[in-house]
Amino acid sequence: MAGVEYAHRLGNGYLTENVEFIQTSPLLYRRDKVDFLASHHTDNHGATKVYYIGFPYGGDSRVLNFSVSYNIPEVFKTKLNIELLEKGKMNVLHPHNDAGNNNEYANLLDNKTPSGNIINQYLTLTLSAEYFVPKFVDFIDVSIETNLAYVAARKYNKTTKEYTEQKDDIQFALALKITF
Repeated sequence: MAGVEYAHRLGNGYLTENVEFIQTSPLLYRRDKVDFLASHHTDNHGATKVYYIGFPYGGDSRVLNFSVSYNIPEVFKTKLNIELLEKGKMNVLHPHNDAGNNNEYANLLDNKTPSGNIINQYLTLTLSAEYFVPKFVDFIDVSIETNLAYVAARKYNKTTKEYTEQKDDIQFALALKITF
């Protein structure tokens, strides 16, 4: 993991730039007999979500993240975030042992990140903003938030050097936040 963040005053606010690179081993959070995974039961049709305890993308990940934000305290803030993510074959469902179970020692030979022949690649661009409505009552804070996100995904085959299953989507959200 390596990253740099720089903030400086600009006009009435602060401009912050951040770049971060993270690469995790395919066996991060995967241990003999006990994996660092947790599950959470949801009310959504009895579904259970399994996730990593720690880094949100878990092991076998390579992430490059860049962001720039501008903040005028109690008035306005905005942020642009660009994230590139590569995930190998190791995930919460993939056994870390070639015998197909997690009760033996981790012995996968393909332990370079990203592992496997098929690499999942993601690009996320997010532009967000928040405007703080001037106070009209001392104990109530009101703000308007907006978020525009673009997500693209594809699979890369190391052997054929081809990209497949390319897809993308755009999401827009608008919210009114009231805090007492």
